[in-house]
Amino acid sequence: MKISYRYLIRIFGFLFFTLLGIHNAEAQEIQLKYTKAEIDSIWNTQPNFHIPEYSQNDQIIHHSAFSLSYNEIHEQANWMGYTLTDKNLAYGFERESDFLPDPLVKTGTSDDIDFQNSGFDRGHLAPAADMAWSSKSMHESFYYSNISPQWPAFNRGVWKKSEMMVRHWAMKYSKIYVVTGPVLVDGLEKIGVNRVSIPNAFYKVVLFRKNSQLLAVAFLIPHEASKMSIKYFSVPVDSVEKITGINFFSQLPNDIEDLIESKNNLKQDIWVTSTDSNNQNSDLDSKLIQSKTCNAQTKTGKPCQNKTTHSSGRCHLHRSPR
Repeated sequence: MKISYRYLIRIFGFLFFTLLGIHNAEAQEIQLKYTKAEIDSIWNTQPNFHIPEYSQNDQIIHHSAFSLSYNEIHEQANWMGYTLTDKNLAYGFERESDFLPDPLVKTGTSDDIDFQNSGFDRGHLAPAADMAWSSKSMHESFYYSNISPQWPAFNRGVWKKSEMMVRHWAMKYSKIYVVTGPVLVDGLEKIGVNRVSIPNAFYKVVLFRKNSQLLAVAFLIPHEASKMSIKYFSVPVDSVEKITGINFFSQLPNDIEDLIESKNNLKQDIWVTSTDSNNQNSDLDSKLIQSKTCNAQTKTGKPCQNKTTHSSGRCHLHRSPR
């Protein structure tokens, strides 16, 4: 595949200069004068942090599990945003295998034929493991609007590591907001009859609350195999905004947004190393793999379809006598 080296240099330039500026940025950190109650209010009254700023010309799609901005030129999403909670991850609906065109995208999406014999995985932007909290959300995650062409070693390697880190944060901090997508620029190579662009890089941007502090973490990952720690690809949100042109977390007060998006949180105690191993599942993913279908019945007498890891064999809805 022909890759624009100027483009790769641009990406790694952001990474390099970001790492050089970490200490200066942290030394100059502004002490925001927000009380814990004010932070709580900001966090609890704004449910749409996962939706970046957009214009009336953008094709915005809202599903039950996520929202997205669809790019017809590149036949994939500009961004895919969703809320992920620890309660969502307590379920484990069975993964589907049928990829489908998104019925809500008016201009049409890519399809099976675009990926046949292409050498690329159908890479999820919002991973199926994050959507396992209902059969509907799992089904929606297999729409082609949630798919980008990804090299197998990337999809099953470093991209998977980023997904596992995100799930760790959802479990640890109860609720997080995630925006993820490809870096789409002019001149990308394409596959299939629908001319689906092959991105040179992908990103994830995550917002969560740690005690009374709001933190924003971003990954900017070149589309290639890598054995580097996922922390190596951590950058300030500002860096992703400059490359993609997307304004994340614009619902925040400007001073908070400016501060948290300028920082790289490498020194925060939010990182786990288990996500850097492709040979072992994280504790969270191990629990999801071991989940079983609830052995109780619904009020209509049908078998419950929720997944559980509880020793009783029942999901949280059926553990207490009804």
